[in-house]
This record gives sequence, structure tokens and C-alpha cells, in this order.
Amino acid sequence: MNGCDQCEVLVINGTATHETGCPNSWINPATGKAFFRKCWQCGCDFQPKEKQGHYAMCRDCIAERQ
Repeated sequence: MNGCDQCEVLVINGTATHETGCPNSWINPATGKAFFRKCWQCGCDFQPKEKQGHYAMCRDCIAERQ
């Protein structure tokens, strides 16, 4: 487990989780990679490269809007 430099990572039923309110809560503490999210526009699953707001979009949908 990689852990988190912003909070005390907890393991609940074998799953690593961040403390409530942690600014790194979008990153899986076990792998150090972003959790998969569902694009609100097309519905595909993707891993964001940085923290995004509530309505996250994949790279393809972001490119279409520009």
C-alpha cells in the first residue's frame, strides 16, 4: 500500500480508504493512481490525471468542447 501524505489511510474490510475530507481522496491509496470515474457526457470509464470537480469528463469529451 502506498498510503497518503495528506491523511491517515484506514483499511476497512481489506479496502484502503482516505479520511473524510482528504484532498487526495480521488487517488486510490493502495495503488497511487486515480480511481476510475464515469464521464458525465459519454458515460465511458476513465482515470483523471488531476483532481476534477463533480462533473468529470474524459479527454475525448474535453477535446470535443474546445
